[in-house]
Amino acid sequence: ASPAQTFGNWRMKHFPENAAASVTSYNADPDGDGIYNIAEYAWQLNPNARESTRATLTGETSGSNVTFAFKAPRNISDVLVTAECSPDLQTWSAATSTVTSSDADFDTHTCTASPGSGRRFWRVRFSTATTP
Repeated sequence: ASPAQTFGNWRMKHFPENAAASVTSYNADPDGDGIYNIAEYAWQLNPNARESTRATLTGETSGSNVTFAFKAPRNISDVLVTAECSPDLQTWSAATSTVTSSDADFDTHTCTASPGSGRRFWRVRFSTATTP
């Protein structure tokens, strides 16, 4: 049987046993691609190679609605991936999203802003669901 999908097991797979916490922690970015380890783990990316296939966040105008889509893992239970919305980049609140497509590994979530709802900024938040 395969080992459980956990951040700890992922970390052991991608880093040497004696690697410093500054390289292996949730908030480290050893490859300098701007994606923290917690996101690299959740999006099944390699933390030692610059890549962004799962990290591409999209916003597009469709008619008069603006949408924002992001990927959330289906088979990882120790990290939560959610969206937040802000009118000013200072005050953030949970954004409502709908699953618009799925594959074996990810659900694609979409957030929609209606016309007249004012300026919107979205971001993806990664948080631990359990203690590492």
